[in-house]
Amino acid sequence: MIVEDTSICFVNCHLAAGLSHVKARNTNAKTVLQMASFSPKYDDFGLVYFLCALLVSNLFFFFFLLFFRFCFFLKWRGWIYDS
Repeated sequence: MIVEDTSICFVNCHLAAGLSHVKARNTNAKTVLQMASFSPKYDDFGLVYFLCALLVSNLFFFFFLLFFRFCFFLKWRGWIYDS
């Protein structure tokens, strides 16, 4: 399936059920993924774009978290106050 230049693949399979069958379920999932064969249909620009988007989103999250912790530290020290 292709949605706006993005390939999407849904895999439907029956895995071992229940909390006591975690190892069997993981083995089943590993087998399914190893047997699946996907041929990439993107050019190098698509891969670079994906990696850049991943990097930017991670950096955004990191700096947001850093800013949040810094603001919490300032409030904790009493250097800024909520209005």
